[in-house]
Amino acid sequence: MPLILLFIVSAFITELWVLIQIGDEIGALSTVAATLLTAIIGIALVKRQGLKTLVRAQEKMAQGESPAKEVFEGIALFLAGIFLLIPGFVSDSLGIVLLIPGVRGALAGFILRKFGALSGDRFSAHSRYRQGNTYEGEFSHQDHDKSDKDEKNQNFLP
Repeated sequence: MPLILLFIVSAFITELWVLIQIGDEIGALSTVAATLLTAIIGIALVKRQGLKTLVRAQEKMAQGESPAKEVFEGIALFLAGIFLLIPGFVSDSLGIVLLIPGVRGALAGFILRKFGALSGDRFSAHSRYRQGNTYEGEFSHQDHDKSDKDEKNQNFLP
């Protein structure tokens, strides 16, 4: 917990220092405008790329393939959106890097290989159906001793 707090405080101080340095160079109003502009453009790009990723994931699921890479790309896009909404140029830079499809795909591939999610078909929603292990049948419940139980329970009623 203290390590996370230290990271957050140092990230905040870094963002503030960079904002002050850029504000000294281009002016306060231009710095605020640039920060707002990166947030607006970035969120529009996150939305567009997120919808494309969702469509790719749905296509893979329809084909019976694992959408694991698309899920991790979606998480990266979510993080990119958060970084772009945080005011500051350092977080905006991280968000923009995560918006690059090649970087996002490489990061997702690395994480999936690292944790072994691509080895096997265990994430596939349709894997057990493709193997032909689907059984159909009907079920009905018949209780032949119902009348005896009802008569026995009558003794406990007030």
